[in-house]
Amino acid sequence: MQLKSFIIVISITFLHVSLSFARAGGGSGGGGNSFRAIGVIIGLINLLLITIFIHRKNKKAKENIELSQELDPLWNYDEMTNFTSDVFMRMQHAWSERDMDLVKDIVTERLYLDFKKQLDWMKVKREQNLLEDIELKKVEIIGDEDYLDNELDRFTVYIKGKMIDYKISDKTMKIIENKSKKKKAFLDLYYFTRHENKWLLDKIDNQVSLSKVIKSKQVIDLT
Repeated sequence: MQLKSFIIVISITFLHVSLSFARAGGGSGGGGNSFRAIGVIIGLINLLLITIFIHRKNKKAKENIELSQELDPLWNYDEMTNFTSDVFMRMQHAWSERDMDLVKDIVTERLYLDFKKQLDWMKVKREQNLLEDIELKKVEIIGDEDYLDNELDRFTVYIKGKMIDYKISDKTMKIIENKSKKKKAFLDLYYFTRHENKWLLDKIDNQVSLSKVIKSKQVIDLT
């Protein structure tokens, strides 16, 4: 328990990871040159620890979802991960197009309004964040909450991949961020909630940390 507490403290203090420029959710990375070397080392340690805990969480989630599926067909691991992959790609397209109406059917009202505000501000600034050549390497459920009241059901997905992520001025059409159009790695957490017997995306977290992975809930409470 002491080791686990130590890992969480280290994670909160140092180990927040966002390896891509922006993408759907508005995550951003960066850092001064003086911290770059130590940042790389810390980042590698963080990724190793995240990988270990993702494996543990995913294994438990598969077991839980298999149990939940016996009473509720909406809990289906393969369908949930396939749905997440589709949602991810649609979200990147909507973000690039600056049009949340393209995904209104798969997101909660809260997320819709939040992202619409961000994208409207992007339009005011005459900026457009383009996301291309998206490659998903891992889509793994790490959090599952199954309750008697279905409206309380939730699940969390860890997404790892690479994409070309750059920003242009829609006035000049010139690239203003990531001019080399370098393909970058990213980590995301996607949070889904249940509404009227369907899953809706409720939150995107581009700042993945070990503490968030560890704290992802895994609950079956049908009493």
